[in-house]
Amino acid sequence: MFVRKAKQGDVDSIFVLVNFYAKRGKLLKRSKHDIRKNIRDFFVAVSGEELVGCASLDVYSRKMAEIRSLAVADGETHHGIGGELVEVCVAKAKKKKILEVMVISSEEEFFKKIGFNYTLPGERKALFLNP
Repeated sequence: MFVRKAKQGDVDSIFVLVNFYAKRGKLLKRSKHDIRKNIRDFFVAVSGEELVGCASLDVYSRKMAEIRSLAVADGETHHGIGGELVEVCVAKAKKKKILEVMVISSEEEFFKKIGFNYTLPGERKALFLNP
C-alpha cells in the first residue's frame, strides 16, 4: 500500500468510497463535480491497482486547514491506512506553514490516538447550538 496525490482518474473511486460512508451518516456527501474541482486537495491510498482510502486537506487560511473526507475501504480498516492519510495531510499543512489542522468527526478515538485533541492548550473553543 502506498499514498499518493489524487489524479482526475481517481474521481469515480473517491466518489464511491466517500459516499459509502455518507450513506451511513459518517461523512458528508461529496459530488463528483466537487471532488473533480478539488482533486488537488486529495490524497489516495492504493493497494495493487485498487484505491483503498482517501482524504483531503481543505486549507481555509494560513492559520487553519481541515482534514475532510477521510475514508478507508470496507474490509481495509485497522491496517494503518487512515493514519497514513492523516499523516500526509498534516505534512502538507506543515509544508504550507498552516498553524492549525482540525477535523470534524464521529471517530473521536481514532483522532485522539494520533494526537488530535478538542482544543489546543489555551486556545478558543468551538461551541455549537441546535436551534
